[in-house]
Order: sequence, then C-alpha cells, then structure tokens
Amino acid sequence: MYEYLDRYPPQLDLPARIGHMSLRLWAKDVRSDRCPMMTLRSLFSRFGVSGALWPVHNFYSWTFAHAARPITVGCPCCGVVADDEAMLLTAIMAEDSAQINACLRSLITEQALARAIPMARCVGQELRLAQWRDARTPPIIN
Repeated sequence: MYEYLDRYPPQLDLPARIGHMSLRLWAKDVRSDRCPMMTLRSLFSRFGVSGALWPVHNFYSWTFAHAARPITVGCPCCGVVADDEAMLLTAIMAEDSAQINACLRSLITEQALARAIPMARCVGQELRLAQWRDARTPPIIN
C-alpha cells in the first residue's frame, strides 16, 4: 500500500498508472450514471491492454458492490493517490494471494474475498502487459 499512497500518478510505473486511472475513470462514470466501458476501452486500447476491459470492470463492480464501508476514489484530476485507491492498486499489482487478501480485507466483506482475489490477480496480469507504443513520447495519464 505504501508504495502507492500519496504519490503523484505520473510517478507510478505504467501498469499501476493505468490501473489507477482506470479506477478513477470507472468511478467517475458510475457516479454520473454512465456505463464506463467506452471510457475504459479507449484507455486500455492506447496501451495495448484491451484484454483488461472486462476483468477491470468486473473487479471494480464486485469490489464496490461488496464494500464493507464506503470506498473513496478521487476524480481523474485529483493530485495524489488516496488511501483506498492505494489499497486497491496494491491488491491489483500484488502477485501473491496473501497480500491481495490483506489489502481487500479492509475494503470488502469477508464473503466477497474468495471471489475478489482471483479477479484482482487477473486484472494485475492484464495490466502488466501494458506498453507505451511510441518510445519517443512518454505516456501522459493524469
């Protein structure tokens, strides 16, 4: 969690930066009663991770539907990674189930954990495939 907490999004490695932006864009669209799929599809296609679309949407939907408490997500233009965002990013980018479990345990109900852990792992695997296609220009997200 502390790897991401209070960091500026441009300081994150590319997979985490895309995960962070996808979380904020997903939450913004859901709060506006809009389907986030078109927004996420555009984001993921820019980085060659179109396969992350459904896993990300399913994971975020499951997590927020089974939240043990309100989960705080900033708007896309907010400055730093917030506490709950850092927990979700850590869960997504973690490679072992124990770390995913520890992060998600504070956010979602106990009953939802068993299904959320493989979902988070799948999201992380998809996001780690991200590449910026033009090496001459650094990616600008947020």
